Amino acid sequence: MAELEEFGADRDDIGGSSFKKYKGKKGNTDRIGIIYHDPKKLFRGLKAHYKERYFACKSEKGKAPEICCTHSYEGNLAKYRIGAVIVVYDLVVKAGKTKLNGYEVMPWVFGEKMYDKLNSADKEFPLASHDIKLTCTNDEYQNIDIQSCKECIWVNGDLKEKVLEEAQSYFDNMSRSLAATLSLSEVREQLGIDEPGSEDAAADVDLEDVIS
Repeated sequence: MAELEEFGADRDDIGGSSFKKYKGKKGNTDRIGIIYHDPKKLFRGLKAHYKERYFACKSEKGKAPEICCTHSYEGNLAKYRIGAVIVVYDLVVKAGKTKLNGYEVMPWVFGEKMYDKLNSADKEFPLASHDIKLTCTNDEYQNIDIQSCKECIWVNGDLKEKVLEEAQSYFDNMSRSLAATLSLSEVREQLGIDEPGSEDAAADVDLEDVIS
């Protein structure tokens, strides 16, 4: 049973995805596998904007662009936010052989540049059957170099079933990890734009009635 908590207005983990996401650490190399049910659906993605936080683009193909694309701000050009569920291996070397000591399943969220790297690697070493090594060269901007491995660890034996079971909740909640889904009113608020007619509505309020 969940316990009642008391807190102020400074919690950042309420409402959004509280899942731990993969982040590379400068100088570290992690071996990971991309988890999937269908090898043709390794990734999930959507176009998003950034203004203090990521939020999904409201514009639809074939229709006039919405305010998220037409308003002037640095993030008004929608770009893909892409996610995958990955297994990060804990490997140890014993008697000259590398063995699996443990693993952790988590979502990995990235942008178009990283997808281009993965797309390129997949053409020579398909990601569905090859793990990759991720080497972080910059923590802040998550600059990561990738290298394909000869095989994929998680798809073997009983491990595959366990990993897929642990990954399901991350698959189900991937959209929340990628970007917030806001209404048009919420997008205006995020961008600091007044709602049409808001000034007129405010003028109609009798403050004496409100504060009496």
